[in-house]
Amino acid sequence: MRPRSEDKKQAILAVTLDLISENGFHGTPMSMVAKEAKVGIGTIYRYFENKEDLINELYRIERNKANSAMLLNYTDNLKDKEKFRLIWINLCNYYLYHPKEFKFLEQYAYSPFLKGVNIESFPKIIEPIVDYFRQLKMTNKLKDLSMEFIFSLSFSPIISLVDKHLAGRVVLTQEEMEKTLNSCWDSVSN
Repeated sequence: MRPRSEDKKQAILAVTLDLISENGFHGTPMSMVAKEAKVGIGTIYRYFENKEDLINELYRIERNKANSAMLLNYTDNLKDKEKFRLIWINLCNYYLYHPKEFKFLEQYAYSPFLKGVNIESFPKIIEPIVDYFRQLKMTNKLKDLSMEFIFSLSFSPIISLVDKHLAGRVVLTQEEMEKTLNSCWDSVSN
C-alpha cells in the first residue's frame, strides 16, 4: 500500500468543492471527482470512507474557514453593537469573496447531512461568538428568543442577500450592508 499524500487529499477536496458548487451533491459522482482530481477512484477511498465522509470533511473545513473569517479583528474590547457589526460584515464579505464556498455551505445547510445539527454544536472556533450572544442574552440585551432564532434573525439575511448578489439580482453595497446589519441588530436586541 502506497503512503498517503496530503497533496492528493487536498486536490480531491478542492475538486469536490468546485464540482459540488457547480453541479450539486447528486450531480457530482465520485467518478467525476476522481477524473477531475486526476486520481484513481480507489485513491479517493484511501482518504475518505465514502462520498458522505468526503462531503462531511469538506464541510468541516469550509465551515471552519467561514467561522474564522467571522472573528477577524474581533476583540472583547468592542462594544456590543460593534461586535455584532464586525461579525456580520466579516461573514458577509467572506461569502461575497468566496462564492464557491458559499454555494457549497448553503447546499450542505439544506441537505440531509446537516439534519440534527444546531448552533450549539458548531465547532469550538466560534465559541467567542456564541459566548458573546449568551452574554447579551444573560444581561437581557437580546430579545427573549432561543439562540437558533437569534442566529437566524442575525445571519440569515446575509445568506439571502449574498445569494441574490451573486445571481445579479441585487448589488450589495457597503451602504446596503450597513442598513441590513442595523435591521438585523434591531430585530434581536432589546
